Amino acid sequence: VQLSAGPAGDYNPQVLAMPDSSTIIAWQTDDSSGIRLQRLSYDGTKLWGPTGILHHYQSGDPLHYYGYPSLVICNDTSFYLLFKKASASFNASQQKFSMMKFGLSSQQLFLADIDFQSVGHIPNISYIKAISDGAEGLVIGWLDARISNLYLDGFVQHTDASGNPLLTANGISVSGSSTSLQLDDIQILYRNNKIYAGYNNTSNLYLQTIDGAGTIGTP
Repeated sequence: VQLSAGPAGDYNPQVLAMPDSSTIIAWQTDDSSGIRLQRLSYDGTKLWGPTGILHHYQSGDPLHYYGYPSLVICNDTSFYLLFKKASASFNASQQKFSMMKFGLSSQQLFLADIDFQSVGHIPNISYIKAISDGAEGLVIGWLDARISNLYLDGFVQHTDASGNPLLTANGISVSGSSTSLQLDDIQILYRNNKIYAGYNNTSNLYLQTIDGAGTIGTP
Protein backbone atom coordinates (compact mmCIF):
# COMPACT_ATOMS: atom_id res chain seq x y z
CA VAL A 1 0.00 0.00 0.00
CA GLN A 2 1.60 3.27 -1.10
CA LEU A 3 0.86 5.92 1.49
CA SER A 4 2.67 9.03 0.30
CA ALA A 5 3.17 10.66 -3.08
CA GLY A 6 5.23 13.76 -2.27
CA PRO A 7 7.36 15.23 -5.08
CA ALA A 8 10.58 14.94 -3.06
CA GLY A 9 10.35 12.65 -0.04
CA ASP A 10 8.40 12.11 3.15
CA TYR A 11 9.99 11.50 6.54
CA ASN A 12 9.75 10.07 10.04
CA PRO A 13 6.86 7.61 9.64
CA GLN A 14 5.10 6.48 12.81
CA VAL A 15 2.65 3.58 13.15
CA LEU A 16 -0.05 2.93 15.76
CA ALA A 17 -2.25 -0.17 16.01
CA MET A 18 -5.83 0.53 17.13
CA PRO A 19 -8.06 -1.99 18.99
CA ASP A 20 -10.42 -2.34 16.00
CA SER A 21 -7.53 -3.80 13.93
CA SER A 22 -7.08 -0.58 11.93
CA THR A 23 -3.70 1.14 11.79
CA ILE A 24 -2.86 4.83 12.05
CA ILE A 25 0.21 6.07 10.16
CA ALA A 26 1.66 9.58 10.52
CA TRP A 27 4.58 11.15 8.69
CA GLN A 28 6.26 14.48 8.04
CA THR A 29 5.68 15.97 4.60
CA ASP A 30 8.61 16.64 2.30
CA ASP A 31 8.30 20.43 2.76
CA SER A 32 7.47 20.23 6.52
CA SER A 33 4.16 21.98 5.84
CA GLY A 34 2.38 19.57 8.17
CA ILE A 35 1.91 16.06 9.46
CA ARG A 36 -0.02 13.77 7.14
CA LEU A 37 -2.09 10.96 8.63
CA GLN A 38 -3.75 7.91 7.14
CA ARG A 39 -5.88 5.13 8.62
CA LEU A 40 -5.79 1.67 7.08
CA SER A 41 -8.28 -1.12 7.64
CA TYR A 42 -7.01 -4.61 8.50
CA ASP A 43 -6.94 -5.48 4.77
CA GLY A 44 -5.04 -2.33 3.74
CA THR A 45 -7.96 -0.18 2.58
CA LYS A 46 -7.32 3.56 2.93
CA LEU A 47 -10.06 4.87 5.21
CA TRP A 48 -9.14 8.57 5.07
CA GLY A 49 -9.11 9.12 1.31
CA PRO A 50 -6.36 8.41 -1.22
CA THR A 51 -3.80 10.73 0.42
CA GLY A 52 -4.99 10.87 4.04
CA ILE A 53 -5.42 14.12 5.96
CA LEU A 54 -2.94 16.95 6.57
CA HIS A 55 -2.59 18.47 10.03
CA HIS A 56 -1.01 21.87 9.44
CA TYR A 57 -0.69 25.36 10.92
CA GLN A 58 -3.74 27.07 12.34
CA SER A 59 -4.87 30.63 11.73
CA GLY A 60 -2.84 33.16 13.71
CA ASP A 61 -0.04 30.73 14.57
CA PRO A 62 3.41 31.90 13.29
CA LEU A 63 4.80 28.36 13.49
CA HIS A 64 4.14 26.90 10.05
CA TYR A 65 6.63 24.00 9.96
CA TYR A 66 5.59 20.68 11.52
CA GLY A 67 7.77 17.63 12.07
CA TYR A 68 8.85 14.64 14.16
CA PRO A 69 5.43 13.08 14.79
CA SER A 70 4.64 10.60 17.55
CA LEU A 71 1.43 8.58 18.01
CA VAL A 72 -0.14 7.27 21.23
CA ILE A 73 -3.48 5.57 21.82
CA CYS A 74 -6.05 7.36 23.99
CA ASN A 75 -8.90 4.82 23.99
CA ASP A 76 -10.63 2.43 21.58
CA THR A 77 -11.81 5.26 19.32
CA SER A 78 -9.21 8.05 19.63
CA PHE A 79 -5.48 8.70 19.62
CA TYR A 80 -2.94 11.48 20.17
CA LEU A 81 -0.61 13.04 17.63
CA LEU A 82 2.42 14.80 19.17
CA PHE A 83 4.78 16.85 17.02
CA LYS A 84 7.23 19.73 16.81
CA LYS A 85 6.28 23.16 15.49
CA ALA A 86 8.82 25.66 14.16
CA SER A 87 8.95 29.05 12.45
CA ALA A 88 11.45 27.88 9.82
CA SER A 89 12.39 24.58 8.24
CA PHE A 90 15.91 24.70 9.74
CA ASN A 91 17.58 26.55 12.64
CA ALA A 92 14.18 27.81 13.73
CA SER A 93 14.06 30.72 16.17
CA GLN A 94 10.62 29.80 17.49
CA GLN A 95 9.81 26.22 18.42
CA LYS A 96 7.21 24.30 20.42
CA PHE A 97 6.10 20.77 21.13
CA SER A 98 2.37 20.32 20.62
CA MET A 99 -0.39 17.71 20.58
CA MET A 100 -3.78 17.08 19.00
CA LYS A 101 -6.31 14.32 19.68
CA PHE A 102 -8.11 12.65 16.76
CA GLY A 103 -11.08 10.31 16.42
CA LEU A 104 -11.26 7.39 14.01
CA SER A 105 -13.19 9.47 11.46
CA SER A 106 -10.18 11.86 11.32
CA GLN A 107 -12.00 14.50 13.39
CA GLN A 108 -10.00 16.74 15.73
CA LEU A 109 -11.09 16.32 19.35
CA PHE A 110 -9.31 19.39 20.76
CA LEU A 111 -10.42 22.88 19.71
CA ALA A 112 -6.80 23.74 18.90
CA ASP A 113 -3.31 22.32 19.25
CA ILE A 114 -2.15 22.12 22.86
CA ASP A 115 1.47 23.19 23.44
CA PHE A 116 3.18 21.18 26.17
CA GLN A 117 6.60 22.80 25.64
CA SER A 118 6.49 26.48 24.65
CA VAL A 119 9.72 27.97 26.04
CA GLY A 120 11.85 27.13 23.00
CA HIS A 121 15.47 25.91 23.04
CA ILE A 122 14.39 22.70 21.30
CA PRO A 123 17.01 20.90 19.18
CA ASN A 124 16.47 20.87 15.43
CA ILE A 125 16.36 17.07 15.36
CA SER A 126 13.76 16.20 18.00
CA TYR A 127 12.06 12.98 19.01
CA ILE A 128 9.17 12.93 21.47
CA LYS A 129 8.74 9.88 23.67
CA ALA A 130 5.14 9.45 24.84
CA ILE A 131 3.13 6.64 26.42
CA SER A 132 -0.40 6.21 27.72
CA ASP A 133 -1.00 6.59 31.46
CA GLY A 134 -3.81 4.04 31.32
CA ALA A 135 -6.44 6.72 32.07
CA GLU A 136 -6.60 8.34 28.59
CA GLY A 137 -3.82 10.78 29.49
CA LEU A 138 -0.18 10.92 28.41
CA VAL A 139 3.26 10.72 29.95
CA ILE A 140 5.74 12.55 27.72
CA GLY A 141 9.54 12.75 27.68
CA TRP A 142 11.82 14.92 25.53
CA LEU A 143 15.13 16.80 25.40
CA ASP A 144 15.62 20.56 25.29
CA ALA A 145 18.34 23.09 26.10
CA ARG A 146 16.45 25.70 28.13
CA ILE A 147 18.77 25.48 31.15
CA SER A 148 22.06 26.26 29.43
CA ASN A 149 20.97 27.14 25.86
CA LEU A 150 23.70 24.70 24.80
CA TYR A 151 23.58 21.30 26.48
CA LEU A 152 20.47 19.19 26.43
CA ASP A 153 18.50 18.17 29.49
CA GLY A 154 15.67 15.66 29.84
CA PHE A 155 12.13 16.76 30.70
CA VAL A 156 8.88 14.96 31.44
CA GLN A 157 5.22 15.96 31.56
CA HIS A 158 1.98 14.21 32.48
CA THR A 159 -1.26 15.38 30.84
CA ASP A 160 -4.87 14.35 31.40
CA ALA A 161 -7.41 13.31 28.76
CA SER A 162 -8.14 16.98 27.95
CA GLY A 163 -4.47 17.82 27.42
CA ASN A 164 -4.11 19.71 30.72
CA PRO A 165 -0.66 19.47 32.33
CA LEU A 166 -0.60 17.63 35.66
CA LEU A 167 2.99 18.68 36.42
CA THR A 168 4.76 22.05 36.16
CA ALA A 169 4.06 23.91 32.90
CA ASN A 170 6.60 23.02 30.20
CA GLY A 171 7.72 19.94 32.11
CA ILE A 172 10.07 18.94 34.91
CA SER A 173 13.81 18.39 34.52
CA VAL A 174 14.68 14.77 35.22
CA SER A 175 18.09 15.73 36.60
CA GLY A 176 16.48 17.72 39.43
CA SER A 177 19.13 20.44 39.28
CA SER A 178 20.25 23.36 37.13
CA THR A 179 23.52 21.61 36.20
CA SER A 180 23.60 21.22 32.44
CA LEU A 181 23.74 17.72 31.01
CA GLN A 182 24.69 16.72 27.51
CA LEU A 183 22.02 14.12 26.94
CA ASP A 184 21.64 11.83 23.93
CA ASP A 185 18.28 10.20 24.59
CA ILE A 186 15.47 9.70 27.10
CA GLN A 187 13.15 6.76 27.73
CA ILE A 188 10.11 6.76 30.01
CA LEU A 189 7.95 4.30 31.92
CA TYR A 190 4.83 4.95 34.01
CA ARG A 191 3.79 2.73 36.90
CA ASN A 192 1.76 3.37 40.08
CA ASN A 193 1.48 7.13 39.48
CA LYS A 194 5.22 7.47 39.08
CA ILE A 195 7.33 8.35 36.03
CA TYR A 196 10.61 6.53 35.51
CA ALA A 197 13.00 8.39 33.21
CA GLY A 198 16.10 6.68 31.84
CA TYR A 199 18.72 8.78 30.10
CA ASN A 200 22.39 8.95 29.24
CA ASN A 201 25.01 11.63 28.87
CA THR A 202 28.28 11.18 26.99
CA SER A 203 29.61 8.56 29.42
CA ASN A 204 27.00 7.24 31.87
CA LEU A 205 23.44 5.95 32.23
CA TYR A 206 20.92 7.22 34.80
CA LEU A 207 17.45 6.41 36.08
CA GLN A 208 15.31 9.05 37.78
CA THR A 209 11.82 8.94 39.29
CA ILE A 210 9.16 11.68 39.41
CA ASP A 211 6.02 11.14 41.49
CA GLY A 212 2.52 12.44 40.82
CA ALA A 213 3.24 15.69 42.69
CA GLY A 214 6.33 16.34 40.56
CA THR A 215 8.82 15.44 43.30
CA ILE A 216 12.19 14.29 41.95
CA GLY A 217 13.83 11.16 43.29
CA THR A 218 10.96 9.67 45.27
CA PRO A 219 11.89 6.07 46.28
